[in-house]
Formats: sequence, structure tokens, C-alpha cells
Amino acid sequence: MEVSPNVLTYKGNFTEPSTEYLHLTNSSSQPLAFKVKTTAPKLYCVRPNASIIGPNESIKISLILQGFTQPLPKDYKCKDKFLIVSLPCPDLADPAKVSEQWSALESKYADQLLQKKLRVNFVIDDDETNESQANETTFANATSSAGFGGAGAAAASGFSSNANDTANRTIDGNGAAAADTTKEAFPSVGGGAAAADDAQQKELEASNQKINNLSDKLDSNEKSAAGTGTSTGTATEDTVSGVSLPFAAVLVLIAVLLGWYIL
Repeated sequence: MEVSPNVLTYKGNFTEPSTEYLHLTNSSSQPLAFKVKTTAPKLYCVRPNASIIGPNESIKISLILQGFTQPLPKDYKCKDKFLIVSLPCPDLADPAKVSEQWSALESKYADQLLQKKLRVNFVIDDDETNESQANETTFANATSSAGFGGAGAAAASGFSSNANDTANRTIDGNGAAAADTTKEAFPSVGGGAAAADDAQQKELEASNQKINNLSDKLDSNEKSAAGTGTSTGTATEDTVSGVSLPFAAVLVLIAVLLGWYIL
């Protein structure tokens, strides 16, 4: 059984899974069953870890290193090892039964058992980490140059301020225009109020004039009643020039109330 390479070398920061390959070659004239063992079975995943290799045939084995939770220090020394064990299996043709029949093969062909030890080497490579940091730096620079940094925030603030000022000026202009329009639409509101006051004043003066006229008529009727007899006095008390005294009193009261309400 030939095994290649002699040393398994893993490179990277080891925070993610990494795979190396092992090549086994059967240089004998009979089929060989093999098993791959490791000192760190929880750290490595071997596919396949047991199988059969025909005469003058080769097989490629994947050795998957699981990622660590944190990057390894540069001075880390790996002490992991692999052991490849092979035995003749002339009567076994099913690779899936190698693990099941391994004890029987080991007992029967113990004198033909072959072993090969492999050492594991870790190369701490920061290139991937540096590349990731470089990508982050490039993205940050691109973001800053695109205006998303402090200058971009200031520009955005200035734009917002200008937009607000423009909106305020627009609102003020529209408000002034609306006020002017209102003035044009209702130019004589004050004049209308003055005209109403003049009309009320005229109505009041007319009412006072009517009251004075009624008072003069009442005085004239009283004098006429004093010159006539008692018989005509009763008729005079009821009517004054065709206007009854109660009706005249009501008119006077209405005029007074109207004048008080207007004033």
C-alpha cells in the first residue's frame, strides 16, 4: 500500500472547514481492505474511512478538518496524527462490510497487516483574514466617497434645510397671495359696516321724528278737549285725529325699544 502525501498540511485561519486529500494505491496483486484512523476523531471527518482497493488501483480520501470557533495563534503546533491500516481481503468484495468484517480479517491476516502513520501540520495563513479586512476597508472607503459619511450627512442635512426653506417661502408666498386675493374679493367690508350704521342712524332719527309728531298731536288734542264739553271729552279721550290713545302709546313704546336696541 502506497500512501501520499507523507504529511497532511492544512492552511488558513481555521475558523472554517478545510479539506485535504489522501491518495492510497494498491501496488499488490490482491485486493486490500483499509481503515483510516485518527487521534482526533471529533475534529476530522474522513470519507471514506474504510473500503477496498483492487490490485493496481488507487482511491482518493477526503480528510475534512472542522473549523475552530476562534482563529488559531501563529505559534500553534498541531499534534494530530492519522493511521492507515490495510489487510488482504481476497474473500470480501463489498466495501460496505469492511468495518463489519475487520476483526475477522485482522485475525486471519495479522502477519500481512500494514500500517502507515501520517503527521498533520497547520500553516496559519492570515491572507484570507487580510483579504476580508481589505474588502471591508474598500467598502468603507467607497461608502465614504459616495457621500454616506460625515460629509454625506452634512450634505443631506443642507439639502433638507434648503428644502424646508423653499417650502416655507412657498407657503409664505401662497399665504400672502391668498390674503391679497381675500382683500380683492372683499374690498369694502369696513365700508359696508359704516353704511349699515348710517342706515340705522337714519331709522332712529325717523322714529324720533314720528314720536315728536305724535306728541305734538297729543298735546293739540288735549287742548281741544278742554274747550269742548264733557260729552265731547269722552270721544276725544278715545281718539286723537283718528288715532286711538292705546295705539299711540304702543307706537311710542315700539319706537323707544327700537332706538334702545339700535344704540
